[in-house]
Amino acid sequence: MLSGLDLVVIFIYLFGILIFSAFMGRKLDLEGFLVNRRATKLAFLVFTVVSTNVGAGTIVAVCSAGYSSGIAYGLTFAIVVFIGFLIVGLLASHIKKFGDKYKAHTFAEFFEKRYSKKTGMLVAVLVLVSYFFWMALQFIAIGSLMKVATGWSWNLSLVLSGLIVILYTTLGGIKSDFYTDMIQFWIIFVVLFGILLPTVLINIGGWSAFSQLPSTFFSPFSFGGHSFFFGMIATGTLLLLVSMEIWQRIYAAANVKTAKQAFVIAALINAPVLVVSALLGMGARILFKEIAPEYALFKLMFKYLPPGILGLGMAGTLAAFMSSVDSMIMVESATFLKDIYKKLIRPTASENELLKAGRLFTFFFGLIGLVVALVYPRIVEVQLLGFFTLLCFVPAVIGGLIWKRGNAAAALISCLTGFIVVFLLFFTRFQKQAFIPAILISTVLYIILSYILPDSDKNLPSISSNFSKT
Repeated sequence: MLSGLDLVVIFIYLFGILIFSAFMGRKLDLEGFLVNRRATKLAFLVFTVVSTNVGAGTIVAVCSAGYSSGIAYGLTFAIVVFIGFLIVGLLASHIKKFGDKYKAHTFAEFFEKRYSKKTGMLVAVLVLVSYFFWMALQFIAIGSLMKVATGWSWNLSLVLSGLIVILYTTLGGIKSDFYTDMIQFWIIFVVLFGILLPTVLINIGGWSAFSQLPSTFFSPFSFGGHSFFFGMIATGTLLLLVSMEIWQRIYAAANVKTAKQAFVIAALINAPVLVVSALLGMGARILFKEIAPEYALFKLMFKYLPPGILGLGMAGTLAAFMSSVDSMIMVESATFLKDIYKKLIRPTASENELLKAGRLFTFFFGLIGLVVALVYPRIVEVQLLGFFTLLCFVPAVIGGLIWKRGNAAAALISCLTGFIVVFLLFFTRFQKQAFIPAILISTVLYIILSYILPDSDKNLPSISSNFSKT
């Protein structure tokens, strides 16, 4: 349990975030709540892209896997994120122009405009399902941290800390998300690179101490084997391209140039963070022989950081989780608000009514994410399930951006079939490889069906040709 000074540091941080979010959300309209009025400058965009990506998957799940199996998990995703951000940077101009032209707020709106209303509706539902796992991932990490920090039960820690995140996201929308991400960006980097990594290296005896670990800890194939490593690099690099929080940030950029530059810079920053997280887990393996892997990071902090600095370290880790979970909540809220509520339930709703509904949905979907975390608190498995379900959108997104022939029927069947395959295989012994047949089947179906099925339901056949000219 933390000292009184450390707890004061953490709760001052949490209280400050709540007050700041309430202040930022006072005069927001719907555009401000969802996409920051499409006016985000380069520095803020870089901060929010990096902070959102540096969440529980980076700091707890990667550190946990580093403790259990070595560098493989962190290295795999470092490569995936680096290449993935560069790909997003290359295609960001297409997405930004689409968002500006159609005043889009969500990922599913692309499917509606490019393919059909039915396809857009299906994707909206699948996005809601996928992002419940992403929210749960961050909530599990937050609950684990607060349990260690306070000594409370895990359930109580999860619920109380989760409610704080849900509340500040509800109050401030994506604008406060961007500003708090800037703060959290700097806290994360001070804690990881300025405090924790040097401390661990000193206490294990320097870089040479890693030689104490089994040789398998340095193999890129020690987590999931060759199929996981090469399969994730081949397909996972496209994951960021089908992540709605990424599309939201591109929509929110001030212009096309800003959108492109932000992701190139983020690629150079994010990959090292993943490797450092894995190294911290490996350092914990040297220092602590018998601990639960998911507590490796917290054990390092408690053992080696002095009072006050420990509170800052815990606040920094909490900041990393919060900067991701608030974005996941906004994805859920925006998707339901624009793609389901506005189209099916209240098509005549005014902007003010939509803003009020958006705040309500933000709170409601945050609570559902908490429930998922309580029911299925397995952090690495939840992260993988989030990754794998999003990958099912890749063929239809890539095809929609660059291939004129891709059609609505092919996109709908491709996405739905891939999703089903993931869930059929994930809870079997093929869990870590479930994404491979899912993405292959999705891709084959998309290509073949685009050739053999009619596309009478396509809304805007010219959209892909418009993109190809940009």
